[in-house]
Amino acid sequence: MFRKQIVPVLLLTCLLPLPVFSWTMTREFAKEIAQKQAAVKADPRSADANFDLAITYAYTNKVQEGLDMLKVTQSLCGDVPSYARVLIERYYSKVKRDPEDWKARFRLAFAYYFGGYNDYSVTEFLNIAAMDPKDPWPYGYIAVIYGYEDRWRDAVAYMKRAIAVDSNVAAFHLALALGYSKTGNHMGSLFEGGEALRLKALGY
Repeated sequence: MFRKQIVPVLLLTCLLPLPVFSWTMTREFAKEIAQKQAAVKADPRSADANFDLAITYAYTNKVQEGLDMLKVTQSLCGDVPSYARVLIERYYSKVKRDPEDWKARFRLAFAYYFGGYNDYSVTEFLNIAAMDPKDPWPYGYIAVIYGYEDRWRDAVAYMKRAIAVDSNVAAFHLALALGYSKTGNHMGSLFEGGEALRLKALGY
C-alpha cells in the first residue's frame, strides 16, 4: 500500500520543472556575515548589532540562526515596543530615501514583525518579492508569520511559492512539512520532511 502511494508522488516530483534560480552563498554574503558577526563580538550587548546580524542571517539561508538572534535582540533591547518603533523609523527612512535598497526593506519587514505589526511585515515582504521574483525568502518569511498566527493553510500556500522559486532550500521543505502536519496532510509532511533531511545533508 505504501509503495503504491509514494511511487506516483516521486514520479510526479521528477516531472516537475527545475527552478530557474537556486540560492547560493556568495562571497559578498559570506563577507557580510563575517562583518556583522564581528560587530556583535565587539559589542555583544548591542541590540542594534544583534538585530543587524539576525536579518543578515535571515536572507543568507541561516533561518534558525536569524530567528534565534531576534530572541537575543529582544532580551537586550529592554522595552520591545519602543525599540521596534526605533527600528521601524530607522529603516522606513532608509527605504524612503532608496526604495531599491532591498536589504533595508528586509530590515523594515522584520522591524514590523518585531513590533507585532504582522500585516505591515507581510506587505513589505511582498514589496521585496515584487522587486526580485527570483528571491524565495520573502515568501518563506510570510509563511513563517502565518504559521505563528496559526494560519496554516496560508502558510502552506506561501511556502509552496517559496519552493516554486527555489526547491533547494532545506528550511523551506521543513517548514512545509510542519504546515502539512498542521493541516492533516501527513503523507505530504513525511515526504517534505525527508526532502528537508536530504537537502540538509547536501549543505542546502
